[in-house]
Amino acid sequence: MRVASVLPSATEILCFIGGERLLVGRSHEDNFPPQITSLPVITGQTTTFTTAAEVDRVVSDSIGKGQSLYTLDAPLIESLSPDVILTQDICSVCAIDLQTVERLPAQKTPR
Repeated sequence: MRVASVLPSATEILCFIGGERLLVGRSHEDNFPPQITSLPVITGQTTTFTTAAEVDRVVSDSIGKGQSLYTLDAPLIESLSPDVILTQDICSVCAIDLQTVERLPAQKTPR
């Protein structure tokens, strides 16, 4: 099984239970355990901030427009051929939103 994770906490849990060898891709925010940092990064962020007020303004504006705060490298994910992508559907500010991840199959080239 090949696993990609776009959620750092899921990556840590997978590694804790012995699944580190299954990982083929990780979030740009994943940095633990340290040995996974050499894996390909499949997400990115669309924002940069310098002040708390700027965080609030940019995040509120993006969410208000229905825009994700994160990017997903669909061609890289396709090349990694994961069987499973670990994600979440609780907070679109804390991590990439589920809808962005769910669009991946529609973009995938049939085998």
